[in-house]
This record gives sequence, C-alpha cells and structure tokens, in this order.
Amino acid sequence: GVNWSASVIPGTALNYVCPSRPAYGAGRYIIIGSKAADWADYYDPATHIAYLYTSTNGVDWAQATSNLNQVIGSFKHYAWVPGSSGIHFSARLQKFITAFWGNGAVATSPDGLNWTRVATLDVSVSGSAYSEMYGVSVSGAEIAFIETPTKILMKLGVRIYQTTDGVNWTLLWTEPNIIGYR
Repeated sequence: GVNWSASVIPGTALNYVCPSRPAYGAGRYIIIGSKAADWADYYDPATHIAYLYTSTNGVDWAQATSNLNQVIGSFKHYAWVPGSSGIHFSARLQKFITAFWGNGAVATSPDGLNWTRVATLDVSVSGSAYSEMYGVSVSGAEIAFIETPTKILMKLGVRIYQTTDGVNWTLLWTEPNIIGYR
C-alpha cells in the first residue's frame, strides 16, 4: 500500500468510456463497463457495448470472452457517463453482480464470464432535480455497492435498491423532486 505502479489495460486508450472499480472473486479481478467503438461516438449511447477485462494478479489485464453483451442488451440514456457501470463480488452469495445505469440491467455471474440478467431496474431521472442538469454528474450516475451480512445495497443513478439474493431488488429511496437538491 506504499509503493504503487501503473497498469495498462490493453485496447482501452481510445474507447475506454465507463470503467467500474475492480472487483475480486472466483480467482480473478474484473473491470466492467461500456465503451464506444470509435472516440467520435463517445456521446452516442447507441454505439456503446459492454466490455469485460480480467486479471489474475491485478497487473496483467486482458479482454475476456463472455456473454455480457447479449445479456446486458442495448444501452440507452447516458450509458457513456463515467462510473455508470458497477461490479461487486458477494462473498456470501459467491457471485459477481453488475449493473448498468445506461439501461438498468442487473446481471450475476458465478465466475465473472458467464452472465445471467436477473433484473431491469428503473433508471429514469424524469421529474427529479437530477434531470434539471444539462450534463450528468459522475456522483449522480455512479453505481456503488455495500454488503452487510444479510443484504446488498446498490446505488443506481438516483435510486438505492436492496437485495438479499442478488436477483430480487427492492427500491428503498429515490432522489426527491426538488430543484437544487444535493
């Protein structure tokens, strides 16, 4: 934790758009997100695809072959916002959980390579203070997970959901419809 070095993730220099923080489980580190095929398409969510990079040591990374794009489906909305994809490994459930704010997709995987879409959650921002902004802030779109001994909480855009099994999600909170709410 004192000395650090940089790692290069191959193929991400020009089209790396929305990385998650790395998650570790099932013997591998995973970074997941969405990217455009061409930098000129950065602001066009219709061109985005899901991607997955893995590493066994946190230093050497490679793009993984998986069924993630088929499971996640097409993006819409602000799929390009940095932090708008997230990943978590649940030690209790022994599976990875990923979510994409761009289309509300939630998927799980036992190994980080074979995914099953388990839910499509509401990611709309209509009527909230959040939608009054011209752009979308990173903190507003960012996905975060917190796991307790009995449940997993997930912040997805302007909403907080909970699950006990990684499949069934319950809405706990949404941003109030107040202009200027922070």
